[in-house]
Amino acid sequence: MSWTFRRTAVAVMAGAVLTGTLFLSGCAGATTPVTPATPTPTTGVAAGGTLQRPLYSLVVPDGWTDLGSAASTGQIDAYLVKDGLSSGVSFSVYVDTSGRSRDTLVQQAKAAMPGAGDAPELTVGGRQLTGLQAEAEGLVLHQYYVRSGDRLIALNWSWPKDQDASADVRQILDSLHWKA
Repeated sequence: MSWTFRRTAVAVMAGAVLTGTLFLSGCAGATTPVTPATPTPTTGVAAGGTLQRPLYSLVVPDGWTDLGSAASTGQIDAYLVKDGLSSGVSFSVYVDTSGRSRDTLVQQAKAAMPGAGDAPELTVGGRQLTGLQAEAEGLVLHQYYVRSGDRLIALNWSWPKDQDASADVRQILDSLHWKA
């Protein structure tokens, strides 16, 4: 197995496990953790096209692949990777409908990610987002939260620690439009 493929597989799984831990496990003793679905290639939106979801839309930049989404609530709502899985750079969106507060999810995230700290505030689609960042498995992980109606949305992105893909992710963030 090539190093690039291995690194990308680790990035995909780390992002899925991180967010799955946050959204699918409740407070200690409240619910049993559930393993999140791992995205599989689908006939997603082509690069340059607009990915339409009920709560938001975003443009899939050139060089990125839309791997599709899981149909279950609390699972992957959108999953994009750069350079067809070869770069280890990923971006995903999760929608939580459990009604838990952002503060509860942040506490759970910090417990699940030793060393996680507050990330700088961002403005995305005209909304202020706060979040966390951490390093794990050779990756830099980011998770930002925004409420849309009765749903809490987490925007997640990661890249290998030895590179900075913030400009690549910024292309997606700059195209994001909130519908609710």
